[in-house]
Amino acid sequence: VHHIIWSFVSTFWVGLCVATATDLALPRMRGMASAYFILMASVVGLALGPYTVGKVADIYISYGNSTAEALSLSMQTLSTVFLISLTLLFFAVKNLPSEEKSKFDRARELGEIC
Repeated sequence: VHHIIWSFVSTFWVGLCVATATDLALPRMRGMASAYFILMASVVGLALGPYTVGKVADIYISYGNSTAEALSLSMQTLSTVFLISLTLLFFAVKNLPSEEKSKFDRARELGEIC
C-alpha cells in the first residue's frame, strides 16, 4: 500500500517547481521559463538517468557482479544524487523570499509594469 501512496505523492514536487519558476520569471518570460524547466527535467531525468544507471552498472559488472546485482548497486549508488539535490534546494530556499519580494522591482526596471 505504501508504494501506491509514494507513487502518488512523489510527483507533487513537479508542479511546485514549475509554479515557482513561473512565479519568479518576468511576465513576458513565464511560458519560456516553465517550458525550459520541463525540457531540462525531461532531458536530465528521462534521458541521462537511465543512461547513467546503465553505465555505472557496466562498471559494477566489470568488477564481477551479476547483471541484477550491478543494476541494484548502480541505482543505490546514484540515489545519492538526491542528497546533492536536497543540499542545493536548501541553499535556494534561503534566497526565495528575497527573490519573490524583488520580482516587481525587476519587472518595473525592465519596463514590464508601469
